[in-house]
Amino acid sequence: MKYLFVTNIPSPYRVHFFNALAKVLDFDVLFEGKTSNKTTFNYVDENEFQFTHYFLTEKDYQESTLNRSIKNIILDKKYQHIVFMNYGYITELYGMIVARRHQRPYSIEIDGAFIKKESPMKRLIKKYVFKKATSIFSPGLFTDHYFRHYHYQGPIHRYHFTSLKEIDISNNYFNHPFKDKKTWLFVGRWVSWKGYQDVLDVSKHFSDDIFIMITHYQQIPNLDQLKKQYPNVIFKDFMSNEQVFQMMKEAFALLLPTQNDIWGLVVNEAMSCGLPVITTTTCGAGLTLIDHEKDGFIYDVDDKQALMKYMKKLDNKKLYEAMSKHALIKIKSMTIEHMVNDHVNLLKTIGNEETS
Repeated sequence: MKYLFVTNIPSPYRVHFFNALAKVLDFDVLFEGKTSNKTTFNYVDENEFQFTHYFLTEKDYQESTLNRSIKNIILDKKYQHIVFMNYGYITELYGMIVARRHQRPYSIEIDGAFIKKESPMKRLIKKYVFKKATSIFSPGLFTDHYFRHYHYQGPIHRYHFTSLKEIDISNNYFNHPFKDKKTWLFVGRWVSWKGYQDVLDVSKHFSDDIFIMITHYQQIPNLDQLKKQYPNVIFKDFMSNEQVFQMMKEAFALLLPTQNDIWGLVVNEAMSCGLPVITTTTCGAGLTLIDHEKDGFIYDVDDKQALMKYMKKLDNKKLYEAMSKHALIKIKSMTIEHMVNDHVNLLKTIGNEETS
Protein backbone atom coordinates (compact mmCIF):
# COMPACT_ATOMS: atom_id res chain seq x y z
CA MET A 1 0.00 0.00 0.00
CA LYS A 2 1.38 3.40 -0.98
CA TYR A 3 0.75 6.52 1.09
CA LEU A 4 1.00 10.25 0.42
CA PHE A 5 1.84 12.72 3.18
CA VAL A 6 0.90 16.34 2.53
CA THR A 7 2.55 19.08 4.60
CA ASN A 8 3.77 22.66 4.32
CA ILE A 9 7.59 22.88 4.32
CA PRO A 10 10.60 20.58 4.88
CA SER A 11 11.36 21.62 8.44
CA PRO A 12 14.33 19.71 9.87
CA TYR A 13 12.38 17.59 12.36
CA ARG A 14 9.89 16.56 9.64
CA VAL A 15 12.69 15.52 7.30
CA HIS A 16 14.33 13.47 10.06
CA PHE A 17 11.00 11.77 10.73
CA PHE A 18 10.32 11.01 7.06
CA ASN A 19 13.88 9.71 6.60
CA ALA A 20 13.32 7.22 9.42
CA LEU A 21 9.82 6.31 8.23
CA ALA A 22 11.06 5.65 4.67
CA LYS A 23 13.04 2.67 5.93
CA VAL A 24 9.86 0.80 6.83
CA LEU A 25 6.98 2.30 4.81
CA ASP A 26 6.22 3.04 1.15
CA PHE A 27 5.18 6.69 0.77
CA ASP A 28 5.81 10.00 -0.97
CA VAL A 29 5.71 13.49 0.56
CA LEU A 30 4.15 16.55 -1.02
CA PHE A 31 5.45 19.85 0.38
CA GLU A 32 3.50 23.03 -0.32
CA GLY A 33 6.74 24.99 -0.67
CA LYS A 34 10.46 24.94 0.02
CA THR A 35 10.51 27.77 2.55
CA SER A 36 8.28 30.09 4.51
CA ASN A 37 8.85 33.73 5.42
CA LYS A 38 7.13 33.10 8.77
CA THR A 39 9.78 30.77 10.15
CA THR A 40 13.34 31.41 11.17
CA PHE A 41 15.04 28.03 11.47
CA ASN A 42 17.48 26.69 8.88
CA TYR A 43 15.95 24.24 6.46
CA VAL A 44 17.46 20.84 5.87
CA ASP A 45 19.41 20.65 2.64
CA GLU A 46 17.50 18.74 -0.03
CA ASN A 47 20.46 16.39 -0.42
CA GLU A 48 19.61 14.98 3.00
CA PHE A 49 16.17 13.79 1.89
CA GLN A 50 16.03 10.00 1.86
CA PHE A 51 12.46 9.75 0.60
CA THR A 52 10.57 10.65 -2.57
CA HIS A 53 9.18 14.16 -2.34
CA TYR A 54 7.65 16.91 -4.46
CA PHE A 55 7.11 20.66 -4.10
CA LEU A 56 3.94 22.43 -5.21
CA THR A 57 6.03 25.58 -5.61
CA GLU A 58 9.71 26.48 -5.51
CA LYS A 59 8.81 29.74 -3.76
CA ASP A 60 7.76 30.52 -0.19
CA TYR A 61 4.48 28.83 0.57
CA GLN A 62 1.64 31.10 1.61
CA GLU A 63 -0.95 29.89 4.15
CA SER A 64 -3.73 32.01 2.63
CA THR A 65 -2.92 31.47 -1.08
CA LEU A 66 -4.66 28.61 -2.87
CA ASN A 67 -2.52 26.41 -5.13
CA ARG A 68 -5.01 24.37 -7.17
CA SER A 69 -2.31 22.13 -8.62
CA ILE A 70 -2.67 19.98 -5.50
CA LYS A 71 -5.84 18.53 -7.00
CA ASN A 72 -4.07 16.37 -9.61
CA ILE A 73 -1.82 14.83 -6.98
CA ILE A 74 -4.70 14.11 -4.61
CA LEU A 75 -6.52 12.33 -7.44
CA ASP A 76 -3.50 10.23 -8.43
CA LYS A 77 -4.68 6.68 -7.77
CA LYS A 78 -1.20 5.33 -7.11
CA TYR A 79 -1.79 6.59 -3.56
CA GLN A 80 -4.16 4.37 -1.63
CA HIS A 81 -4.26 6.65 1.41
CA ILE A 82 -3.45 10.33 2.01
CA VAL A 83 -2.32 11.89 5.28
CA PHE A 84 -2.92 15.65 5.54
CA MET A 85 -0.72 17.32 8.16
CA ASN A 86 -1.88 20.98 8.04
CA TYR A 87 -5.66 21.26 7.94
CA GLY A 88 -5.52 25.01 8.68
CA TYR A 89 -3.84 26.09 5.42
CA ILE A 90 -6.05 26.86 2.47
CA THR A 91 -4.26 24.66 -0.08
CA GLU A 92 -4.40 21.55 2.11
CA LEU A 93 -7.96 22.35 3.12
CA TYR A 94 -8.81 22.45 -0.57
CA GLY A 95 -6.99 19.13 -0.98
CA MET A 96 -9.19 17.59 1.70
CA ILE A 97 -12.31 18.88 0.00
CA VAL A 98 -11.10 17.29 -3.25
CA ALA A 99 -10.35 14.03 -1.44
CA ARG A 100 -13.78 13.93 0.17
CA ARG A 101 -15.67 14.81 -3.03
CA HIS A 102 -13.82 12.14 -5.02
CA GLN A 103 -13.95 9.55 -2.22
CA ARG A 104 -10.18 9.37 -1.79
CA PRO A 105 -9.34 7.80 1.60
CA TYR A 106 -7.54 10.24 3.91
CA SER A 107 -6.52 10.80 7.50
CA ILE A 108 -5.59 14.00 9.32
CA GLU A 109 -2.48 14.34 11.47
CA ILE A 110 -1.69 17.52 13.36
CA ASP A 111 0.80 18.70 15.99
CA GLY A 112 -1.99 20.13 18.12
CA ALA A 113 -4.95 22.53 18.11
CA PHE A 114 -6.94 24.70 20.48
CA ILE A 115 -10.59 25.63 20.04
CA LYS A 116 -10.99 29.29 19.01
CA LYS A 117 -13.69 31.63 17.84
CA GLU A 118 -14.13 31.52 14.07
CA SER A 119 -16.60 32.37 11.35
CA PRO A 120 -19.59 30.06 10.76
CA MET A 121 -18.25 29.36 7.23
CA LYS A 122 -14.86 28.23 8.50
CA ARG A 123 -16.48 25.98 11.08
CA LEU A 124 -18.75 24.48 8.41
CA ILE A 125 -15.81 23.69 6.09
CA LYS A 126 -13.87 22.04 8.91
CA LYS A 127 -16.85 19.90 9.88
CA TYR A 128 -17.21 18.91 6.21
CA VAL A 129 -13.62 17.67 5.78
CA PHE A 130 -13.19 16.28 9.30
CA LYS A 131 -16.35 14.17 9.10
CA LYS A 132 -15.09 11.82 6.38
CA ALA A 133 -11.54 11.42 7.62
CA THR A 134 -10.71 7.74 8.11
CA SER A 135 -8.89 8.60 11.32
CA ILE A 136 -7.20 11.38 13.26
CA PHE A 137 -3.59 11.25 14.49
CA SER A 138 -3.44 13.37 17.64
CA PRO A 139 -0.50 14.08 19.98
CA GLY A 140 -2.61 14.79 23.06
CA LEU A 141 -5.98 14.95 24.75
CA PHE A 142 -6.34 18.68 24.08
CA THR A 143 -6.30 17.92 20.33
CA ASP A 144 -8.84 15.13 20.74
CA HIS A 145 -11.21 17.72 22.24
CA TYR A 146 -10.64 19.94 19.22
CA PHE A 147 -11.87 17.34 16.73
CA ARG A 148 -14.78 16.25 18.90
CA HIS A 149 -15.76 19.94 19.02
CA TYR A 150 -16.40 19.64 15.27
CA HIS A 151 -18.50 16.51 15.84
CA TYR A 152 -15.90 14.13 14.43
CA GLN A 153 -17.07 10.65 15.42
CA GLY A 154 -14.31 8.45 13.98
CA PRO A 155 -11.24 6.95 15.66
CA ILE A 156 -8.59 9.23 17.17
CA HIS A 157 -5.15 7.66 17.48
CA ARG A 158 -2.36 8.84 19.76
CA TYR A 159 1.16 9.29 18.46
CA HIS A 160 4.40 10.61 19.93
CA PHE A 161 5.24 14.06 18.55
CA THR A 162 8.87 15.02 18.88
CA SER A 163 12.01 16.28 17.18
CA LEU A 164 14.31 14.06 19.25
CA LYS A 165 16.08 10.92 18.10
CA GLU A 166 17.16 8.29 20.60
CA ILE A 167 20.78 9.38 20.14
CA ASP A 168 19.80 12.97 20.98
CA ILE A 169 18.33 11.88 24.29
CA SER A 170 21.41 9.78 25.05
CA ASN A 171 23.71 12.70 24.27
CA ASN A 172 21.56 15.22 26.12
CA TYR A 173 21.20 13.17 29.29
CA PHE A 174 22.31 15.49 32.05
CA ASN A 175 21.66 15.51 35.77
CA HIS A 176 21.31 19.22 36.54
CA PRO A 177 23.04 20.25 39.74
CA PHE A 178 21.21 22.76 41.90
CA LYS A 179 22.73 26.23 41.59
CA ASP A 180 22.24 29.24 43.85
CA LYS A 181 22.80 31.63 40.93
CA LYS A 182 20.16 30.66 38.42
CA THR A 183 20.13 30.96 34.64
CA TRP A 184 16.60 31.00 33.19
CA LEU A 185 16.24 30.13 29.53
CA PHE A 186 13.75 31.31 26.90
CA VAL A 187 13.84 29.93 23.34
CA GLY A 188 11.45 31.20 20.69
CA ARG A 189 10.65 33.70 17.98
CA TRP A 190 10.36 37.36 18.90
CA VAL A 191 6.59 37.48 18.47
CA SER A 192 4.25 38.70 21.19
CA TRP A 193 2.30 35.45 21.58
CA LYS A 194 5.49 33.63 22.58
CA GLY A 195 5.40 35.64 25.80
CA TYR A 196 8.85 37.22 25.60
CA GLN A 197 7.57 40.35 27.38
CA ASP A 198 6.63 38.29 30.43
CA VAL A 199 10.20 36.98 30.63
CA LEU A 200 11.55 40.54 30.42
CA ASP A 201 9.11 41.71 33.09
CA VAL A 202 9.90 38.96 35.60
CA SER A 203 13.64 39.47 35.11
CA LYS A 204 13.20 42.74 37.04
CA HIS A 205 12.05 40.73 40.08
CA PHE A 206 14.98 38.28 39.90
CA SER A 207 17.82 40.77 39.54
CA ASP A 208 20.44 38.36 40.93
CA ASP A 209 19.63 35.77 38.26
CA ILE A 210 20.57 35.59 34.59
CA PHE A 211 17.99 35.33 31.81
CA ILE A 212 19.12 34.03 28.43
CA MET A 213 16.77 34.64 25.50
CA ILE A 214 17.59 32.69 22.33
CA THR A 215 15.62 34.33 19.56
CA HIS A 216 16.00 35.96 16.16
CA TYR A 217 17.93 39.22 16.26
CA GLN A 218 16.36 40.51 13.07
CA GLN A 219 12.91 40.39 14.71
CA ILE A 220 13.94 42.70 17.58
CA PRO A 221 13.53 46.34 16.53
CA ASN A 222 15.01 47.86 19.73
CA LEU A 223 17.69 45.42 20.84
CA ASP A 224 20.20 48.02 22.10
CA GLN A 225 17.52 49.68 24.18
CA LEU A 226 16.40 46.37 25.67
CA LYS A 227 19.95 45.49 26.67
CA LYS A 228 20.14 48.69 28.72
CA GLN A 229 16.63 48.35 30.15
CA TYR A 230 17.11 44.71 31.24
CA PRO A 231 20.75 44.39 32.36
CA ASN A 232 20.47 40.79 33.59
CA VAL A 233 19.03 39.56 30.26
CA ILE A 234 21.40 38.13 27.66
CA PHE A 235 20.10 38.04 24.09
CA LYS A 236 21.44 35.36 21.75
CA ASP A 237 20.67 34.83 18.09
CA PHE A 238 19.19 31.53 16.92
CA MET A 239 21.80 28.77 16.86
CA SER A 240 22.20 25.12 15.91
CA ASN A 241 20.40 22.39 17.84
CA GLU A 242 23.70 21.25 19.32
CA GLN A 243 24.39 24.75 20.64
CA VAL A 244 20.88 25.06 22.06
CA PHE A 245 21.27 21.72 23.85
CA GLN A 246 24.54 22.92 25.36
CA MET A 247 22.83 26.10 26.59
CA MET A 248 20.09 23.95 28.11
CA LYS A 249 22.62 21.87 30.00
CA GLU A 250 24.05 25.05 31.49
CA ALA A 251 20.65 26.59 32.32
CA PHE A 252 18.50 26.18 35.44
CA ALA A 253 15.01 25.91 33.90
CA LEU A 254 13.05 26.73 30.75
CA LEU A 255 10.47 29.53 30.75
CA LEU A 256 7.84 29.39 28.01
CA PRO A 257 5.04 31.86 28.88
CA THR A 258 3.35 31.30 25.53
CA GLN A 259 -0.14 32.51 24.70
CA ASN A 260 -0.74 29.99 21.92
CA ASP A 261 1.66 27.15 21.12
CA ILE A 262 -0.20 24.23 19.57
CA TRP A 263 2.81 22.17 20.63
CA GLY A 264 6.22 23.73 21.42
CA LEU A 265 9.05 21.30 20.63
CA VAL A 266 11.41 23.29 22.83
CA VAL A 267 9.63 21.63 25.78
CA ASN A 268 10.65 18.18 24.51
CA GLU A 269 14.19 19.40 23.99
CA ALA A 270 14.50 21.03 27.41
CA MET A 271 13.18 17.94 29.19
CA SER A 272 15.71 15.79 27.33
CA CYS A 273 18.40 17.89 29.03
CA GLY A 274 16.83 17.45 32.46
CA LEU A 275 15.42 20.98 32.64
CA PRO A 276 12.24 21.66 34.62
CA VAL A 277 9.80 23.59 32.41
CA ILE A 278 7.44 26.38 33.42
CA THR A 279 4.80 27.02 30.78
CA THR A 280 1.13 27.86 30.28
CA THR A 281 -2.20 26.15 29.76
CA THR A 282 -1.98 27.18 26.10
CA CYS A 283 1.13 25.12 25.37
CA GLY A 284 0.28 21.74 23.83
CA ALA A 285 3.56 20.11 24.81
CA GLY A 286 3.18 21.37 28.34
CA LEU A 287 -0.34 19.96 28.67
CA THR A 288 0.77 16.60 27.28
CA LEU A 289 4.25 16.10 28.72
CA ILE A 290 4.39 17.99 32.00
CA ASP A 291 3.03 16.55 35.21
CA HIS A 292 2.38 19.69 37.25
CA GLU A 293 4.83 19.94 40.17
CA LYS A 294 6.58 16.71 39.10
CA ASP A 295 8.70 17.79 36.14
CA GLY A 296 7.55 21.38 35.74
CA PHE A 297 4.71 23.80 36.28
CA ILE A 298 1.63 24.78 34.26
CA TYR A 299 -0.10 28.09 34.93
CA ASP A 300 -2.88 30.17 33.40
CA VAL A 301 -1.72 32.25 30.45
CA ASP A 302 -0.74 35.89 31.20
CA ASP A 303 -0.60 35.24 34.96
CA LYS A 304 2.86 36.64 35.72
CA GLN A 305 2.31 36.31 39.45
CA ALA A 306 1.89 32.54 39.02
CA LEU A 307 4.97 32.42 36.81
CA MET A 308 7.07 34.09 39.51
CA LYS A 309 5.54 31.91 42.23
CA TYR A 310 6.65 28.76 40.42
CA MET A 311 10.08 30.20 39.70
CA LYS A 312 10.52 30.78 43.44
CA LYS A 313 9.33 27.24 44.20
CA LEU A 314 12.39 25.95 42.37
CA ASP A 315 14.51 27.43 45.17
CA ASN A 316 13.69 24.14 46.93
CA LYS A 317 16.72 22.01 46.12
CA LYS A 318 14.98 18.68 46.77
CA LEU A 319 12.03 19.63 44.54
CA TYR A 320 14.32 20.91 41.79
CA GLU A 321 16.43 17.76 41.65
CA ALA A 322 13.34 15.52 41.68
CA MET A 323 11.82 17.52 38.80
CA SER A 324 15.00 17.28 36.76
CA LYS A 325 15.16 13.50 37.18
CA HIS A 326 11.45 13.09 36.41
CA ALA A 327 11.81 15.14 33.20
CA LEU A 328 14.57 12.82 32.00
CA ILE A 329 12.47 9.75 32.72
CA LYS A 330 9.35 11.19 31.07
CA ILE A 331 11.05 12.13 27.81
CA LYS A 332 12.80 8.80 27.18
CA SER A 333 9.94 7.43 25.09
CA MET A 334 9.39 10.67 23.14
CA THR A 335 11.63 9.83 20.20
CA ILE A 336 11.35 9.87 16.43
CA GLU A 337 11.84 6.10 16.53
CA HIS A 338 8.67 5.76 18.64
CA MET A 339 6.92 8.23 16.35
CA VAL A 340 7.80 6.03 13.36
CA ASN A 341 6.51 2.89 15.09
CA ASP A 342 3.26 4.68 15.90
CA HIS A 343 2.73 5.60 12.26
CA VAL A 344 3.64 2.19 10.88
CA ASN A 345 1.22 0.43 13.20
CA LEU A 346 -1.62 2.90 12.66
CA LEU A 347 -1.27 3.12 8.88
CA LYS A 348 -1.07 -0.63 8.46
CA THR A 349 -4.18 -1.02 10.58
CA ILE A 350 -5.97 1.57 8.42
CA GLY A 351 -4.74 -0.13 5.25
CA ASN A 352 -6.01 -3.52 6.36
CA GLU A 353 -9.40 -2.05 7.21
CA GLU A 354 -9.71 -0.29 3.85
CA THR A 355 -8.74 -3.35 1.79
CA SER A 356 -10.82 -5.87 3.75
